[in-house]
Amino acid sequence: MTEHQLRRRSRARWQKDEAGFTVIETMVALVIVFAMLVSLAYVVTSGLRYQAIARERQQATGLANQLMEQIRGLAYERITQGLLSTDLTGDPNVVSCSGTYRLISCSAGSVVGSGEAIVSSPGLTTTTPLVPHRSATAPNSDLILNGRTYSWSTYVSQDDSDSEVIAPYRVTVLVTWANGAIDGLVRLQSLFWSPDGCKNKSTHPFAAPCQAFYYGQASAPNGSITVDGTLAGAAVSGSLILTGAEASVQHEQLAQASAGVHATEATLTDGSGTRKLGGVLPAASADSDPGTPATPEYDREGCGYDLLFCTLVGAPLVTPSTGGQTTLRFTPTTTDVGDAIGTSRASGAGTECPLPTSLQTDLLPCAGGRVMQKGTVEAVATLDGASPAIGSVTVARVLEPAAATVASVDRITSPAPIDAFCNPAANSSGCIDASVNRTVGTLSVGGLPNSFPGVPTGWTGFFLSIVGYQDSATASVGSGSLAPSASAVGDVWYFDQATNAYKSVALDEVGDLNEPPFSWTQSVGGSFVKVDISMQASEMISGSTVTSPAVGGELTTAEASVTSPIVTIQYTITKTTPPESVLFDVTIQVNLGTLQATGIYAPEPVAES
Repeated sequence: MTEHQLRRRSRARWQKDEAGFTVIETMVALVIVFAMLVSLAYVVTSGLRYQAIARERQQATGLANQLMEQIRGLAYERITQGLLSTDLTGDPNVVSCSGTYRLISCSAGSVVGSGEAIVSSPGLTTTTPLVPHRSATAPNSDLILNGRTYSWSTYVSQDDSDSEVIAPYRVTVLVTWANGAIDGLVRLQSLFWSPDGCKNKSTHPFAAPCQAFYYGQASAPNGSITVDGTLAGAAVSGSLILTGAEASVQHEQLAQASAGVHATEATLTDGSGTRKLGGVLPAASADSDPGTPATPEYDREGCGYDLLFCTLVGAPLVTPSTGGQTTLRFTPTTTDVGDAIGTSRASGAGTECPLPTSLQTDLLPCAGGRVMQKGTVEAVATLDGASPAIGSVTVARVLEPAAATVASVDRITSPAPIDAFCNPAANSSGCIDASVNRTVGTLSVGGLPNSFPGVPTGWTGFFLSIVGYQDSATASVGSGSLAPSASAVGDVWYFDQATNAYKSVALDEVGDLNEPPFSWTQSVGGSFVKVDISMQASEMISGSTVTSPAVGGELTTAEASVTSPIVTIQYTITKTTPPESVLFDVTIQVNLGTLQATGIYAPEPVAES
């Protein structure tokens, strides 16, 4: 082969290997790419369309839920009345079947509720969204959300296929909307049912056992002595809070109980903040709700008496908190005893209720609390930080009482316990009684400094004392209840400087106390020190009672209360020898609070047809 032939063959091979795409190959590639783009565009368009449909369905579902919640908020009696009878024609979902309007069709079908009888009543007033039951009927209107119009309709139906069975009421909510070639539909249904029972519009709007309602309350307010003013120029405010007791009971479908008790307490506010000491609550409770697992029926808590003794408070409160020679100290007692009992089913030994020693076996609720101050409660100022040193001053003091304070509430049926305050007739719904008895130890305010070399003739230690104070209140309601009663006894003693003797006034004889001021000056450490005590406006009002009109011979509300003494005095200690200075200047207020016993009773409701 010649050289010329070899070059021709080599050039031919090179031209074939370096050739480009043919027209046919290019067309095939373009067709494939176009097909892929068309497919992708379809997928994106379809996805966006289904997303829009999902959003519209979500909006329709929200509207359906809103309509159903509005219907659930209606009274059950309103549901049983259904739709307005004249509002049924023209609705394609309401079909007339042999004179009976039914939902969707004349017989049961694939849609739940189809074939059920439409519940309707004549003369119903507008009640959204049942009357009228379609959005297309005024005053309703179709809802527009994000440019899409939604129509709704509601239906109340009941399955009447079995004449021996009363079926629940079915509420159906339909929400529809149009989206091009696709018509949307959301259907929501709920069953409504209330069992047979005692229903009364004023007392029992829902079916329940026909029982009378009782609620009792008894209390013993925490009396207090408040000291507010300045100690050596520094602001101070504190109080001594006395014992209290409470009680509470309730009985209808849910039995209840409670108790309380409050030990003595002290509070103090000065530049270092507010502090509190004591006031422990033994508490107690009960329930007996049949719907609650492991329902308690008896609770007892306390300190002392028959239970383990416990210390209620710690060291006294002192201002200033750093101590020193000029202080004001508030001291509650440290060994108060208290007991609180509550039971929903009094059943004898082990469930002593109400206090103090009753052993009832009537299986009814009762609650009681008792508490007794053990020792002396006092507020004492010490004024030894400046010249002259004045020593200590007992600002206020309460001695240990002769008896405990007791509050109790008891639910009673015939035959009544011997110590009950009501006596219900046989076969009646019974009664409830609330009682409270309080005893306060001798309470005194306004002592003189112990450094004074002399005291006024006839002075026995304090400017004012409340001695032998006792009050009580009882209230009962229901069958055989007695009129409420309240009483208070005791005497107020105050020193009359004009006669150098104490005057005594019984609580039930006094309106207001506005006695002449007291002033006493003594030489202490070469300086003259004066004590001034002036009586401010003070209330001395005793028992009051309130009784509501009886219903069928039975009291429905009763209240007995005692408004106990409120005494306010201004107490000042001044060094009068120049340079003159006020060492102690406080307002002392004694307020024993309002004792109250209350009972509330609602007769057994009458079932409505």
